[in-house]
Amino acid sequence: MSEPASRGLSTAARFTEHPVADVATAARLAEAIPAQPDVLAWMKGRHILSARDLEPEVLLQVLRLAAHYEAQGRPDTCPLGGRILSSVFVRGALSQTRLSFASAWLRLGGNILDFEESPARPNGDHYGPDELAELCSNYGDIAVLRTADSESLGAMVDYFRVPVINAGNGDDEHPTNAMADLYTILKWRPDLLSAQPDRPLTIAISGDPARTRTIRSFLLLLSKFPQMVERVLVMDRLSQPFTPGQREVLEDVGIKVELVAETFPNETILGGFKLVLPVTDVIYVHQIRATRAPRMSFIEGMAFVRPQTMVLCPELPGQVFGDYLNHSSHNAYFAQARGANYVRMALFCSIMGKLSHP
Repeated sequence: MSEPASRGLSTAARFTEHPVADVATAARLAEAIPAQPDVLAWMKGRHILSARDLEPEVLLQVLRLAAHYEAQGRPDTCPLGGRILSSVFVRGALSQTRLSFASAWLRLGGNILDFEESPARPNGDHYGPDELAELCSNYGDIAVLRTADSESLGAMVDYFRVPVINAGNGDDEHPTNAMADLYTILKWRPDLLSAQPDRPLTIAISGDPARTRTIRSFLLLLSKFPQMVERVLVMDRLSQPFTPGQREVLEDVGIKVELVAETFPNETILGGFKLVLPVTDVIYVHQIRATRAPRMSFIEGMAFVRPQTMVLCPELPGQVFGDYLNHSSHNAYFAQARGANYVRMALFCSIMGKLSHP
């Protein structure tokens, strides 16, 4: 038998990753959050539409359950056997988010009713929002919904008779993605849950907070745990980086918000990176655009970060950025993607009321 054909799992290539990739971090997080079954029971039958809707104690109980699932690999049983998920993605049919939701549901023993990207009647006319909601309510037990904009979600959700999870409503929000972000950070630093952590985080964001749903939800969740964060730095040079009230949500709870363009107005982009990245704990990268943050300038700036600085990406990074960081101790986005699976498993079980309390 030839050498390639004889290879097995033990010879699979491994990425270098941030220390948060160690599954032991999940067990530590589960131990750090006291169990509150009554709080988690509140989730039964609820929609998950916005990060605003989730209180800190509820979030922590969902993350505790996710950490328990990750530490043991999966639930002991298949709690959602015979249940049906309606998966409706009007955009991004093959997105990482869709795959993650599907994987989470299937691991729990459920089945998936996968709607077409644009569900239509036989004559070619599209179903109206109320009609699509009725189909999902009749055929499934819960729905995961991605819409083109926030208005479409609002027009549909009132017609649903089953729980709905927002998987991205245009540029508005992506709450479950933000929960996965928070989960990854807390697995690394469970000490941030104390009332006064010794070293709150400095988080640098490359992206557009005003028009990026993942960043918008991430910032909303950070505002619920202000003791965790000292500063949020927006690295891109944007004419309008925030929507009205968005920055104030953070500042009102004591989180400092700085724009690199304002803090270092006379610096080049690379010069600004050199000043910001050495003091950064978490770098949240939505996208690297040449018009805002040139790829090579950003990558050159990464040479100045501390060894355990964490890089998060809501979607796996593109080729140029990925080639540089995939085999780096800063790479936490693979752990982030794996963790999203367990967070969504915990959400599904909580919403469906199928809990066995660890």
